[in-house]
Amino acid sequence: MMHLGEIENADLKNVFLWSHSMGGGVSIRVQLATDLIRGASYWATTSVDDQAGRLDELTAPIVIQHSSGDKSTEHSNSERFQSALKSVDHSVTMYTYDGPHHYFEDSDREQAADRDALLFRSLMR
Repeated sequence: MMHLGEIENADLKNVFLWSHSMGGGVSIRVQLATDLIRGASYWATTSVDDQAGRLDELTAPIVIQHSSGDKSTEHSNSERFQSALKSVDHSVTMYTYDGPHHYFEDSDREQAADRDALLFRSLMR
């Protein structure tokens, strides 16, 4: 198994994390395991309640994006995640999109990706 430091030309000063749905729980664990992550985006995340007691250990700014009518993953998961992050004074921004899509569609997907890129670029060293 290869790790990030072994990848030729990897820029370890600019590592960002994107996750979707069930990847949210894994992404929190990744953020807790390394200080390399400069920023993270969570799209339509599942519950991250099992890590709620450790959210104060996170250092990277987080953006959360979720469709209000998502039928696969409840929008309330992202609301709880945002609330838990705010309760420990963590830097978090949440965007809600109208519609039923779990992985966004068309202009919503473009806007979500643009918002991620804007955050990540603002954090680059």
